[in-house]
Amino acid sequence: MHTPPPPTQHCSIALWRGYVTAQFYVQTDEIDDAVRVSQSFRTLRFPWQERKTLEDDPTARAALDGLEGHLLARGWKRTEPQPDDEWYELHFQRGDPAEPPVAEPRPIPRLAGVPRQRISTNGARAAVTVETFVTGYRAALGRYTAAVDRCDPPEDTYLPLFETLNWAARLVDSLGHPEIATAQGLRWARNAVHLHWAKALEPRGVLAPQPVPAGERHEIIQHTVALDWFWLPVERIPKPRTSKQEPELREAYVTCFAGQRAQEPLRRLLDELAPHLPATTGTTLR
Repeated sequence: MHTPPPPTQHCSIALWRGYVTAQFYVQTDEIDDAVRVSQSFRTLRFPWQERKTLEDDPTARAALDGLEGHLLARGWKRTEPQPDDEWYELHFQRGDPAEPPVAEPRPIPRLAGVPRQRISTNGARAAVTVETFVTGYRAALGRYTAAVDRCDPPEDTYLPLFETLNWAARLVDSLGHPEIATAQGLRWARNAVHLHWAKALEPRGVLAPQPVPAGERHEIIQHTVALDWFWLPVERIPKPRTSKQEPELREAYVTCFAGQRAQEPLRRLLDELAPHLPATTGTTLR
């Protein structure tokens, strides 16, 4: 009996761009999510830094080349570009795949049960949902923690931290300010510094266990391995505008944020918000 050939698969590379960083990602006809993403690269430029287009940026080019190489190594072949393609919009196809298209964990996960809602954006129609904020939040937090783990300097780790905090604040707003201590503490900090997050944070040395080489001693010693951002005590943060909720929000900040590493309450926040996500049906995102 003749076996029909497997259907040809198609995929292409697209660009995701955040506040300060960007990534290329692979999208397929069969799956409406990213199958794989490139290394992230910075798009924000300080006034003293040279301004380049992405096409001329070697870090963006390297990220694109790495993603293309990953596809070619797994049996994908380049196809002809479309007339209106951007320079990074590469197209690929393959027959019998050597591996399923989503064998790897999705770096930009979707949340089941969170509805898509459309809002007007400069005359166009764009799908901006609670899921959008969760996706941006997860991706930015991952970049921030990776930067700390690499021992990047504070001026570099602050960039993904700033992005993470803005995604977090927008997510809390979109859910109608649920009465969760971590969310309330974040609101107090946001109201106090008006998104100038550096006024609520400071870099400090982080101590971590470092094993002594074998044959010398067997105990664990502590030493400084990196600088991380920490939440300031309330006494060192500008006072927010007085409101009926201010004392309650302030106490939540003291309990959930003050003195902690920046990432600790940010890691807890998504878990605490999870029960509130399906309840967003019908909510208009502002």
